[in-house]
Amino acid sequence: FTVNRDVFLQALNSCEIFTREGSNVVRLYIMDEHLKIVGKSEETGESIHFIDGDNYSKVGIELFIGFNISFLIDAVKSMGEKITVKYNGKTQPAMFFSENRSALIMPMHLA
Repeated sequence: FTVNRDVFLQALNSCEIFTREGSNVVRLYIMDEHLKIVGKSEETGESIHFIDGDNYSKVGIELFIGFNISFLIDAVKSMGEKITVKYNGKTQPAMFFSENRSALIMPMHLA
């Protein structure tokens, strides 16, 4: 899927506030029409954002992947305006590409 860097980064920064007190994990739910980004902790609550983008999988199932939010924000900050994400499942590394940079980020195990 492909997303706008600034919109993605704004959602991640908002979620980071909620994940600081807990596991520091952000969950990306890849859905048919959009990306759902969730950061939460038991102490502060949760932040949920929906981002429209391009090239989402039309398989009719929801896939979620968890990442360390600090690593993800650092990677996204260094990317160009449009970011393409490629993944093979929630236990495999995800590739983040833009016109000037790429990053490989390992997901975190989610129960």
